Amino acid sequence: MWEHLLQNMPGALRRTIEIYQQYGGSSAYLLFFLAALFYLWFTEKKKTLRIVLVYLSSSVFVLFFFPVFSYFAMHYFLDAEVYYRFLWLLPVGIVVSLAVIRLMEQMPGRLTRLGVCVISILLIVANGSLIYRNPAITKAENRYHLPQEVIEVADQIRIEDTWVKAVVPSELIQFIRQYDGYIMMPYGREMLVGSWEQNHELFQAMESDQIHAEYVTILCRENEVDYIVTRKLTPVRGNFEEFGYEKIGETELYNIYIDKESLIYEKRMERNR
Repeated sequence: MWEHLLQNMPGALRRTIEIYQQYGGSSAYLLFFLAALFYLWFTEKKKTLRIVLVYLSSSVFVLFFFPVFSYFAMHYFLDAEVYYRFLWLLPVGIVVSLAVIRLMEQMPGRLTRLGVCVISILLIVANGSLIYRNPAITKAENRYHLPQEVIEVADQIRIEDTWVKAVVPSELIQFIRQYDGYIMMPYGREMLVGSWEQNHELFQAMESDQIHAEYVTILCRENEVDYIVTRKLTPVRGNFEEFGYEKIGETELYNIYIDKESLIYEKRMERNR
């Protein structure tokens, strides 16, 4: 075991450095943090602040790069895809702010202190970016802060206080249960993370370039799925109606089908009588 561990230490260290570089990106914030931490090691006098901000931050930082810890973290209780989150434990903003304050306290006059404050602010601003320019940030379409198509799909398949099960296109997976927890799925967000190496036959069938209606319906019944939601732009070989499904609605982007053999279909019929 120890021989295997020692053989993997160089690789673990290289991967840790890569993760650290990707986490920092093109910003100098982590450099500011390290400079601030180094400065506070020699200037901070308050014992509680030294323990919480200096000693603890230094321990987290060292532990992150310690190859034995990173190897076990990435292979046994985390993985390389999310190991960067360990750096979330670093109070970067607080440490940098405290260092700037302590530096200002060392300055002799008001103008010098003001100059240190202005320069620090300019450096921080120059190394950041406006979050609203990020293409992943869009204007909220509703009070739920979810894509409106998600709401429209969910409203057509939900039944008040009733568990239903649906397969939906990948872009809806991580949103639909935020709107209604009664909507279940045979798979979840793990399908969207490539490094987790999840392989679900139904997911692959739903995400293929052409959906085979018969194949998908067979898999859906094996997984006790009530609803099938498909993209209008994805061609379907055959049609779901041939295999006991009924189209109950649509949105601008999606078609919605229900299995006529499911208990949910009976409940919908009772509700609509």
